[in-house]
Amino acid sequence: MVDFDPTPTPKGLAAKAISLPEVFIRDRLVDFFTTKDRHPKNGTVLVSYPITTRFFKDPSEGRRHLEQLAKHCGCNAVLNVSFEKDTFSKGNYRYMVHAFKGELALVTEKVPADSQELVIASAELLEKRKADVEQAVKQMSEAENLARQKQLSGCLGTLAIITLIPLALVLSAIAVFPT
Repeated sequence: MVDFDPTPTPKGLAAKAISLPEVFIRDRLVDFFTTKDRHPKNGTVLVSYPITTRFFKDPSEGRRHLEQLAKHCGCNAVLNVSFEKDTFSKGNYRYMVHAFKGELALVTEKVPADSQELVIASAELLEKRKADVEQAVKQMSEAENLARQKQLSGCLGTLAIITLIPLALVLSAIAVFPT
């Protein structure tokens, strides 16, 4: 918004004593969305955490589960969504299952603010949200990895256990020695 004094001249009104008010910009979380892209079309990614879900027989159920995980953790976006298909068998019956991968993220956009205090308060709230999301994602990721490990060990036997034990050890080391 620009403030000015209209002054009459022979050719019409002219703007005199023009002043630009001070503008403050703050970050605001965008509405929830999912995308296959690695980066959002609008906004800035504050933090993102990779996650892989357990297996589902119905792909739409797997997508819904990934979105619910993000919302439960306090994230407002799922970026880089992809899926993997695998075939499990039980006796003579073979069935296709789907697991989804993505990055749970906090995405913000720049919006005008009324005062510097609002900018500072907004930044503090975002920092607290980032810390809360980090803790929630860590717990959720461990739970999903355990559920996935159980599914794989039941269907693929010791091969899956040998592959996932190092992953579980790395995750537990991260939990014990946070950075």
